[in-house]
Amino acid sequence: MSSHSHHSMAHEAMGESPKPHSVSAKPMPMMHVSFYFGTSGTFLFDWWNIEGAWGMLGSCGVVFFMALFYEYLKFLRARLLIKSQQIRYSSIRTSNGVNGETSAPATPETESTVKITSTSHLSQTAIYVVQLTLGYLLMLLFMYFNVWICLAVILGASTGYFLFGWQANPSQITAGDHCTA
Repeated sequence: MSSHSHHSMAHEAMGESPKPHSVSAKPMPMMHVSFYFGTSGTFLFDWWNIEGAWGMLGSCGVVFFMALFYEYLKFLRARLLIKSQQIRYSSIRTSNGVNGETSAPATPETESTVKITSTSHLSQTAIYVVQLTLGYLLMLLFMYFNVWICLAVILGASTGYFLFGWQANPSQITAGDHCTA
């Protein structure tokens, strides 16, 4: 008994019929394991199929703006967090005061009474989901090892940091940043 017929019997025993080898099957593209300067390929989805320099240039533009938007979302989340903390802190200080006087800074117990379903927290969570998804997509794009796509990720993120990072609180810049250092 040849190994091919033994292989077919194994499929039949599991209730599967052996699949014929067809010539019309779409070949799987090989993943590169080192950086390359190609201008064609399929990225992330079957419909994102690049052929030629113009297609690569357009795709690099899309990736550039994805990375720039990722940095904007980091800035936006940090800004919203600071704003919500300022609002929460000022409302706690004024509500504890007597005759217009303010009390001591809020205690952690008082701050923990903020609800998980607050509008602020829900909007920050929604932005975080978009940021996280975008970050992993950028990471996957980088892992294609196409130099042009990698440069688009780096330049887009760098431009985004240049435009938005100077306004952010330094302690918030890397908070929740899973895909970049």
